[in-house]
Amino acid sequence: MVVSETQIEPATGLWLEGSTPPRPGVPLTLRPGIQLFLANNPSSWTFEGTNTWVLTDQGQAIVVDPGPVDEPHQQAVADWLAAREAHLEHLVISHGHWDHSGGAKPLAALTGSSGVTDLRGSADGTPLPFGGDSGEHLLVYRTPGHTSDGITLLWPRHKVAFVGDTALARVNPYIHHPDGTVTDILESMDKLAGLLDDSWLMLSGHGPVITSPRSHLVRRMTSRQRRIAEVRAHHEDGLVEEQIVNAMYGDRGEQTRRAAAATVQALLAHITERN
Repeated sequence: MVVSETQIEPATGLWLEGSTPPRPGVPLTLRPGIQLFLANNPSSWTFEGTNTWVLTDQGQAIVVDPGPVDEPHQQAVADWLAAREAHLEHLVISHGHWDHSGGAKPLAALTGSSGVTDLRGSADGTPLPFGGDSGEHLLVYRTPGHTSDGITLLWPRHKVAFVGDTALARVNPYIHHPDGTVTDILESMDKLAGLLDDSWLMLSGHGPVITSPRSHLVRRMTSRQRRIAEVRAHHEDGLVEEQIVNAMYGDRGEQTRRAAAATVQALLAHITERN
């Protein structure tokens, strides 16, 4: 008998920096009620692929970032929910990039859900009711910077934060300038550092789980400030944008250079605003 990926016993544990990523189509259980499905869209932009997070509680489910349009990926999520008779209550996207939002309509069609619960205009601290317990909820916070429409979901009971592309484990995410700005990403990172202590976990849109999130965010904000100082020094030396990209990133391939160029544009705009 041929066994499909969704019939394989799911793995359990944390995908941490330096460890082997999960296999696309095979759910990874981080803890009861939190599953990771890795989309099969690896690239220099998405790293191993997009992380789709599936939250379950008392027969209800939330999917955060259904990934790009990818029938096997959306089918794996839908099959997993159906096998557990979990009703998809909310389909949430952390921001509008295609690799996070493209699969929303296909997944909604497969599960019979009403579509995306758009939280991107929510005020900070807006509760999202979830599960059979009337007191159970997630909290929504605006975290622009990577893009202007970024949000983060906090699940206080589990002390986890679903941060989209606001923070990544191994690098600072690129800034999708001019929609995203350095000012916004620094403010969002500072906001999260105030909301989360190091006992929480941050679950990103790409890559491994982030442990000790407050310490991680402080390190990454310091790294951002170093990059700002580096770009400012090159700018004051008379280098133009392309020269700055070359000086800072060298020849790393076309896709990486495009992300680097967007980030340098955002850093130059940030510097200009403050001059």
